[in-house]
Amino acid sequence: MTQRGAMVITWGAGRPGVPPTKGMEVFGKALEFYDELQKEGRIAGYRCYASTTRGAGSLIVEGELSTLAQLLCEEEAQKQLALGDAVVDDLRIELCVGGTADDVTQYYMTGLQAVTDAGLAD
Repeated sequence: MTQRGAMVITWGAGRPGVPPTKGMEVFGKALEFYDELQKEGRIAGYRCYASTTRGAGSLIVEGELSTLAQLLCEEEAQKQLALGDAVVDDLRIELCVGGTADDVTQYYMTGLQAVTDAGLAD
């Protein structure tokens, strides 16, 4: 069974000394990268968010969990993340399973069953 997931990329304010125009250039190239992945059908899509209360943002990339995990190991994705890390503070990447409440419930139930089978739960 194919599992759905999301790669959640978050970041803080721009790094001191990096011109905002350079940061926006790197951000634009990252969006081009994800646009191309969507056109190729490798991801289902992505959404961008900017915080209204502080210098921060997020990019949520959705698709098949195994494909998202593979992307994190590919050279071009690593280059994009390295560029992002060079222009913003606190760049973080989380790989998440889910998409629906049922998907997440199944994920947690699988873990709970493993813990129970190992005798680690009441």
